[in-house]
Amino acid sequence: MRLRAVALNSMMHESSAILLDHEQRDAWLRVTIGSPALASARPGQFAALRLTLPGSYDPLLREPLFIDSQRSSGTCMLMLPAHESAATFLGHLPRGAPLDVLGPLGHGWQLDESVRTIALVGIATHAPALFALARHAVARGIAVSLILGAVSREAAPPPFWLPAAAE
Repeated sequence: MRLRAVALNSMMHESSAILLDHEQRDAWLRVTIGSPALASARPGQFAALRLTLPGSYDPLLREPLFIDSQRSSGTCMLMLPAHESAATFLGHLPRGAPLDVLGPLGHGWQLDESVRTIALVGIATHAPALFALARHAVARGIAVSLILGAVSREAAPPPFWLPAAAE
C-alpha cells in the first residue's frame, strides 16, 4: 500500500475579510463581511473564523460558520444565534475590523438544472445553511418551501431574513 503525503496548506484557503456591518434581531445576529473569496462560496459551504484578537491564541480552535454568499457585491452574510461566542465576538468588533478566516470550506450543495421545487427541513441551528440555499434557489427561479423547528419562536431566526419568495 502506498501513502501519498498531502500538504495541509493546499487544503486551506486563507481569506482576507473585513467586517462591514452587523445587525441583531431578537436572539440572532447577522454579520456582513467583505471578502471576494467568501462571496464565491456555494450554499452549504462554511468559513472557519478565528475568534481572537491579534496577538492572542485563546481560544485555539476556529468556529465554523455557514456562509450566505452575495457574489455580485463581493460580500457574504453570516447568521448565528446571539448567545454563541462567535456572535459575542463579532458583535463587539467595530466596522472595518479585519477578520482571520479560512474558507470557503466544504463541498456545499449543487442543485441539478432540472430541479423546479425544493423542500428544506431542519432545526434552528441549521437555519443559516438552509436560508443560504433558499436564497440561491429563489435566485434560480426554484420554488422553495422551508420548515424550521425551534424550541420557541424566539429561538428561530427572524423569518424576514428568508427570501420573500420562499414559503
